[in-house]
Amino acid sequence: MYRYLFFAILFSLTSALAQTSDTVTIVVERDEQLGTIAERYFKRPAYVNWPEVAKLNNLKSAPYTIYPGMVLKLPVRLLAAQSSSAKWLTVTGNVRIVSPGALQSSLAVVGGLIVEGSRVIVGPDASALMELPDASQVKLLAGSQFILEESRYYRGISRSENPENSTGTKAFSGLMRLIQGAIETRATTATDRAKPLRIQTPTTVVGVRGTDFRVTHSLSSANDTGDVVTRSEVVQGLVSAELDEKRKVQVPGGFGVRLDPKALQIPIPVALLEAPSLQNWAIKQNTVALEFPALPSSQSGRSVSGYRVQMATDEAMDKVIFSQHFAIGQSIRVPTQQDGAYYLTVRAADGQGLEGKDAKLAVNVDARPQPPLLQAPQNGEKVVQGSDVTLLWAKPQGATGYIVEIQDNTQKRTQYRVEDTRYDMRSLASGTYGWRIAAQMKIGTDTIKTGAWSEQQLFTVLAKLDAPDGEIDKNDRTLHLRWTDQRVREYEVQMSRTDGFDGATKEGVVVTHTVKKPELDIPDAAAGKHFIRYRAIEENGFISGWSGTMEVDVPKDWRSLWLFFWAAITVAL
Repeated sequence: MYRYLFFAILFSLTSALAQTSDTVTIVVERDEQLGTIAERYFKRPAYVNWPEVAKLNNLKSAPYTIYPGMVLKLPVRLLAAQSSSAKWLTVTGNVRIVSPGALQSSLAVVGGLIVEGSRVIVGPDASALMELPDASQVKLLAGSQFILEESRYYRGISRSENPENSTGTKAFSGLMRLIQGAIETRATTATDRAKPLRIQTPTTVVGVRGTDFRVTHSLSSANDTGDVVTRSEVVQGLVSAELDEKRKVQVPGGFGVRLDPKALQIPIPVALLEAPSLQNWAIKQNTVALEFPALPSSQSGRSVSGYRVQMATDEAMDKVIFSQHFAIGQSIRVPTQQDGAYYLTVRAADGQGLEGKDAKLAVNVDARPQPPLLQAPQNGEKVVQGSDVTLLWAKPQGATGYIVEIQDNTQKRTQYRVEDTRYDMRSLASGTYGWRIAAQMKIGTDTIKTGAWSEQQLFTVLAKLDAPDGEIDKNDRTLHLRWTDQRVREYEVQMSRTDGFDGATKEGVVVTHTVKKPELDIPDAAAGKHFIRYRAIEENGFISGWSGTMEVDVPKDWRSLWLFFWAAITVAL
């Protein structure tokens, strides 16, 4: 009697809670009693929990009578739970986990487990796809941090006499706390879910029972105050978004909502922008960075604040390797690491920063190896005849060899295969030469792929300057030098007693003159043999090679001898 009275008191005290709790459904098995039900499901004895269960199931006439096949709803908060780890389906880039009680983080690996309480840190240009025990999938994007707060089943315990027949609940409860960044969720449509799959940010809780949705917790858009807000966009299904008990809203598929904790109430969800048109985007690219034109600033009369571009290496977009927001008017440039197929999603963002529906595009990149960067000689450079010319270029990523193509001064093209990043050219005749390089790389074990040609660059081998002309003025013995005008800044003229112009002996001293015009007068030149040459100095400082050498023999000055004899005769007289 006292026992039933105690049950009745508890029944009345817990009636309100029974109205609002999350529940799971079980079926009573043969020979089940209240005590065995409590042992299999509840955290506490039956007499503590059963009044609430009876009230919830409207057992008015016989609140303590159960029978095989009876369907009962049990409040989730009363049930015993069993932790169940999530696992990594894909990991791209640097994704680290800090497990509960661990002092250091560890790298996430495909197939690895994530236990309750683990903190996940997704690095720049990284992403990961996590699968929860109920098969729901959560994609973590670059720069995100979150904690797997709850990942557990409310399973019940199999009866020992029939262990394979456990009608106990398999209801799952998952809670993820998003600290910063963005996640995308594909939740299973489980009918026995213990609680809605929930994404909690520092200001918001987003709950769902089977849908595709996105949650971002970050700075608000540029048009706002710069506060940290949460945005939720529902692709399919229905999401419950709430700041607190009074500020909450249901968001259907195709709509989104911006959740600002400073707002007095949650705004009405708005329709997501439609998928943008990508008809002008090239699906074949021959550069290492994908390049696309800027997208329009409006869509069906609605203003667009920018575009989110994501790129993955798989069609399902599970392995995201790039995610970036592009402003209006900004051309789209997406780097790639290797040739092959890539998959893009592009969506427009409205004035609240809510991102719309995805446009999808598959792109094939065939750009590697890239043409080398040509370093020397520079385009248009002049080279002194007789000098060796060394072609130099930078090594592109992955290059294992090169094809050098040279166009000589007769316009003939010749190709050479080299492995180094240089090629020496010797004994070149004067004229203009062209050169370009194509890199090669190994594809597999036996195939060599040759990339595109670089731009052709030209250099000129200057012809040797003609020797200067000269003559001696018979009257004043001035040596007049002339040569062809090269239309340069100035000339250097050298005069030496030896043809080596080495100045090794006193007689071989070299005298240098600098002049602006292609001429030079040397008054009263000394008698004897002289060797003369010149070179041109251009406005940019380029110095040509020395010209040919002029040899001149200046006769002795017999006038001095006659003056000597005349003076001697005069003295004698």
